[in-house]
Amino acid sequence: MGPRELIGKLEGREALDGVSDRIAGFVNSTVKPAKSLLSGTWLEHPLHPLLTDLPIGCWSGAVILDLFGGSGAVDAVDPLVGLGALAAVPAAVSGLSDWADSYGPERRVGLVHAAANLTGLGLFAASLMAGHRSARRLRLLGLAAVSAGGTWAVTSALDAGSGSTTRPSSRSRATGLTPSMRTGWRRPPRRSPRRGALG
Repeated sequence: MGPRELIGKLEGREALDGVSDRIAGFVNSTVKPAKSLLSGTWLEHPLHPLLTDLPIGCWSGAVILDLFGGSGAVDAVDPLVGLGALAAVPAAVSGLSDWADSYGPERRVGLVHAAANLTGLGLFAASLMAGHRSARRLRLLGLAAVSAGGTWAVTSALDAGSGSTTRPSSRSRATGLTPSMRTGWRRPPRRSPRRGALG
């Protein structure tokens, strides 16, 4: 079963709505004072995708050193894992803030995406306290979980047409949501030039 088929099944799982609605309500009430900050309105760009690069890069680097770095790279692995875990916290909070504004099929897929990423975070954190062999296995499993969560998110976003800025997707036309609305981000209104500014 490919990613699109799996996402199609997840989108139809209405049994996920009960728990996702409760979590979304809690998230919205918790982050409400910082909603604009977490969504990236001040940056004029969604914040969550920018924050995910550092943890993914650190964790990928740690696994690469595990596999190919040899004994000389052992001391560099734990700092990379720790830095990635710290950077994952604001990435997760901003992602949850955006996810809480979604609903229906997108919220269901987002719930599984978040669960996969939080599982990956837990596995990487656990590797810091495990023995050498166990730590390597935990890091491999953690990267697999994060990669799966990212694959589901990207595939779902592409299917929803969120990569298009010129034409709304069929889902957007059906729900009235634009891609930026689905991420919780709002582009500020464009200011028109004052008369006479161009001569």
